[in-house]
Amino acid sequence: MEITNGNAEALLPCIAAQLRECTFFAIDLEFTGLDRDSTEAGADTPDALVRSLMREPSDLYPQKLETIKPYSIIQIGFSIFTRHSAAAFEERVPSSGRGVASASDTHPAAHDLQSGVKAFVPNMAVKDYYTNFLEAAVREHEKAVDASDRKAAASFVANEMAKVGEQLVAVCGGAGARPGVTADALPYSTDSAVELLRRYHFLEVLFRLVARDSRGFEQITRDVSSTNAGATGSEGNLTHLPATVTPGTENYEVKTFTAYMFPAVLAESQNVSLKVDTAEFLVKNNIDLTRWVREGLRFKPLKNVAAALAEDGANRLHNVEQLYQPHKTLPRFADRFKNTLDYLLPFSPAELQLVKFVLQLCPPLPSLFPSQVASFYIRAVRPLLEFARGGTDASKLPSPIYTSESVSRNEMAALAAVGLTKKCRKYVRISSLCDGRSSSSSSSGGNGNDGGASSSSSFAGDGTLASSATAQGYGTALFETLLYATEVLQKPMVLYNGYSDLMFILLSLYGPQEMPPTLAAFKYVVHRHFPELYDTRILVCSGPLQELGNFTGRLQSVLEEMAKVTAVAPHVSFQFDDDFVGGSDPGLSSAAHNAGFDAMLTGKLFAYAVYALTRANTDYKLYGNFLSTYNTLLSINLTGATDGVLQEEPTPIFLLTESFGMRANSIRDALAREGLTSLVVYRGNFYTIHPVGQSCFLLNYQKLAEAKLTREAHHNVTLLPICI
Repeated sequence: MEITNGNAEALLPCIAAQLRECTFFAIDLEFTGLDRDSTEAGADTPDALVRSLMREPSDLYPQKLETIKPYSIIQIGFSIFTRHSAAAFEERVPSSGRGVASASDTHPAAHDLQSGVKAFVPNMAVKDYYTNFLEAAVREHEKAVDASDRKAAASFVANEMAKVGEQLVAVCGGAGARPGVTADALPYSTDSAVELLRRYHFLEVLFRLVARDSRGFEQITRDVSSTNAGATGSEGNLTHLPATVTPGTENYEVKTFTAYMFPAVLAESQNVSLKVDTAEFLVKNNIDLTRWVREGLRFKPLKNVAAALAEDGANRLHNVEQLYQPHKTLPRFADRFKNTLDYLLPFSPAELQLVKFVLQLCPPLPSLFPSQVASFYIRAVRPLLEFARGGTDASKLPSPIYTSESVSRNEMAALAAVGLTKKCRKYVRISSLCDGRSSSSSSSGGNGNDGGASSSSSFAGDGTLASSATAQGYGTALFETLLYATEVLQKPMVLYNGYSDLMFILLSLYGPQEMPPTLAAFKYVVHRHFPELYDTRILVCSGPLQELGNFTGRLQSVLEEMAKVTAVAPHVSFQFDDDFVGGSDPGLSSAAHNAGFDAMLTGKLFAYAVYALTRANTDYKLYGNFLSTYNTLLSINLTGATDGVLQEEPTPIFLLTESFGMRANSIRDALAREGLTSLVVYRGNFYTIHPVGQSCFLLNYQKLAEAKLTREAHHNVTLLPICI
């Protein structure tokens, strides 16, 4: 299913719910430029080739980084795999006891904090933060009611929002930076950007609930309880289990999503390059570059998101008096509006923006008569705010007035802040500002529909977030959803040859100027965001799997070979959604290099590999957090300082510089007929041969392999050993 600006608001909560229940998810990206790593690197002798293959990834990283900086992602695809046992199928019991999260789903109830927090932040390692802050907010609200100070609780929450915004800026100050002493010294400190984002959106909801309350905190409790009760009704299980589940097999339900992603326009200058050969390749594979530019989900680097939220938090704290008592603190408010807006108090930050826009139209002295536009909006603000909150219908709105170009820009920004616009001489609602272009909506905290009618201004639960999230762009909200699944829920993420994909993910999150400058910093940031990560290229090249078949080369070819293994494929089954039937249909060959399709193939390959390794009494987690590289034999160890070759046993790897027309498959098959199980990798103009399995223990492997290949090629074949 494709995620678009039109359906993202409805889809993101459902995706988040599926990620919460999943076993793992696979991801794939398409980029505007591909880095062509050269294995030979100018080597003109066998010894030089060996030195090239043994280069350290840390030495190659800076060049790779500079190569990818001008480019951007075009498309993201991810496939969510949920394993079901026969018992689970029979019981059909949802593990969370809740339906698919809707856009007006869960808010923590003050009267039942334990269950409220559990539903609000499932599996949260630092849920004490939410529990303790809710309890403190309740106490502040009770004191405020006793003292008849309606704004005290809002000030308390706004102050915390400002603090979290500052922490977020510190954490997002650079991908290579580790959290500083200041952040570590704070209670419930974290260096997780997505955790801080979640806290901010949690506080945004709490701020809205406190601001909406005019009858005491118990009314909020009742409102929240009824909302939760409505969310747990007829929607049923989070995931729809397969129609048939075969006992004794691994059964996966698979949901695949894809989205075009385009960088949001930022205040600072930025450019994105598109390589000519890459453009030809993408268009040939049905990537629509026009849709990418016009309809791609907008995303911002984390530092820009953090800055916008920090500004929002500071503005809320600064403007609490104006939100609650505009008669006393907002110049000209009492003179122009009298008491016509009192029953709407307190305003949301977005509503305050609209009110301030109207006051700016008015002359500074009350004795001066306002302009026609100002007079119109003084009368129109009340029905417009009622309409934005869902309290009235469009028929009660006045027809828009014509405004000059000098006024129109601020007018449209103020209307957009509360989720409205002018169209065909009418005021109409718009969806949340999803393209990330409006700085006004970013700083105001969203569309401001705080009456509960607009789904976009409610917390959607499980990683899809409130109005301040969608105001940064739906692409940003999608990244937050995926990061929540990996960082907080600790869900495994799977890629195929994922080194470049990960670099482009970080490029999207941090921007070219804030990318990790060294491989060590890259490892730190990747492991922080993706603590359990698998590169299926590493798994399928392992000894236990190479004994089953030749799993090297392109993703689709590897999967086709794996599907032929009778000891594996019949024992792993999948139920795919309608858009992707699992890659078995020859008619789907045109879907290759669609990011969603490739993500689905990657996840399917991982499921096969996990089953095969488990059957071989090998823990597949031994291969976790390693990345394969093309132009060196050394794999990147994301959790260790030293990179190296992954081998079951220490044994030489052999270099074949002259194959005499033999290809990888024929070389491997010839060696296999001699009882020499080997991983054969084509590397441009030569091959590397890795003994695997029992072949690692053969002291005369080189002699036997050279003799067999000489007979096959009818030429004298020499293997050059590379001692690891």
